[in-house]
Amino acid sequence: MNVDELKKELERLLNLPAENEVFEFTEAKNQYDFNKLGKYFSALSTYFHKYCDLTFL
Repeated sequence: MNVDELKKELERLLNLPAENEVFEFTEAKNQYDFNKLGKYFSALSTYFHKYCDLTFL
């Protein structure tokens, strides 16, 4: 994906009416620790690659 496509996808996700099985709204009311954020995304990525069927891609 290029930058424009990523922006469009982010806009689409932000305009969803509610959370669903692949998208969760979160809010950092104060500064959020970037190390924790990195670990969170790493865990999501690991889970996705280990347990999700990628044959549809």
